[in-house]
Amino acid sequence: MTNEDDFNLLIQALPNILDTISFFTPETQRKMSEETSDMYKFLAEHLETEEHFQKFFELFCNPHCYYSLKGEYYPLFDKMLAVAEKMGEPEKLFQMYRSLGFMFDKQRSMAILEDGVQKFLSLNENHFAGKICILISSRSESDKEKRTYYCDQALELFDKSTVEYAEALTRQKYMHLTNPKETDRFQHFNIFCTKAMRENQTISLSTYGVGTHCKVSYPDWAFVPVLSVYNAPWDGEQGFIIPDDKVDIRGVRYEFPKWTIENYFEKNIGLTRCNVKKDDKTLWTFELFDHEIKGGEGLLPLCIGNKWSYKLQSCDDWAEHVIEREVISAGKDCFYISCANYIMKQQ
Repeated sequence: MTNEDDFNLLIQALPNILDTISFFTPETQRKMSEETSDMYKFLAEHLETEEHFQKFFELFCNPHCYYSLKGEYYPLFDKMLAVAEKMGEPEKLFQMYRSLGFMFDKQRSMAILEDGVQKFLSLNENHFAGKICILISSRSESDKEKRTYYCDQALELFDKSTVEYAEALTRQKYMHLTNPKETDRFQHFNIFCTKAMRENQTISLSTYGVGTHCKVSYPDWAFVPVLSVYNAPWDGEQGFIIPDDKVDIRGVRYEFPKWTIENYFEKNIGLTRCNVKKDDKTLWTFELFDHEIKGGEGLLPLCIGNKWSYKLQSCDDWAEHVIEREVISAGKDCFYISCANYIMKQQ
């Protein structure tokens, strides 16, 4: 076989290997990772034509590439960037920046991302420039000024009706949680954004992640499913459906392996209590302790500015477990809700 044959064979085989590597034992995974690194290095050494670069593009955008090539990655990044620009597809170009790793040279990777913002702005692709700003903000944990600056820049670049704008707004709102070194009181948090769509008599909710941090080995009660308020259980793309066909206070049960979630709603207020059960025994109860309703109606009133806050009723003495929700923006036929679940020390 020629090098060309080997190249084409690896181009076809490597994606399948990367897709299945997580199914094996840790020892097998380690050996497979070493083999995939050798494959990546062979491919990188035999990129001779534009066709080669185009065939290699998707593999290059896989995170395994960064960790396989290590120091050899950055010179190749510049060449692949030129290929992505020739494709004339902003999404492909963004894939390049999104796949960039930080382990081996964080300063260099950060500089590439900052250049990426300017590149997309020069192409009048503000949306993708904003998405790179969020990448920079999320990877600037120890630099509060940079973290804040790029989040603010993203908010200026995104269309206010998009989920990306809502995610950036959620990130900005909870910026005080996103650096572990600045959060001595906060021991654990999970931040995300929810898209709520009303369709006839139901409201469909889909969740988008923003950030998670765990500082301590937290106790059992902290393992309440993070989507237990408004978003439990998670059901793929369908999301979580809240029936809205009654006006009275009631309990709605959603069952999944080992757990039962009981959500209680009140008309024109929203969710008032959430019981988390196992084997028909209530383990945790979250009660609404503060809310502000500026508009909307039904069992989950949707209007920008509506807020709900819940506390775990059976928390350990040293901590508070709080869940917060706020409708922060709106899109076409939908609303976006900022969500935060966090555990903090009692003052």
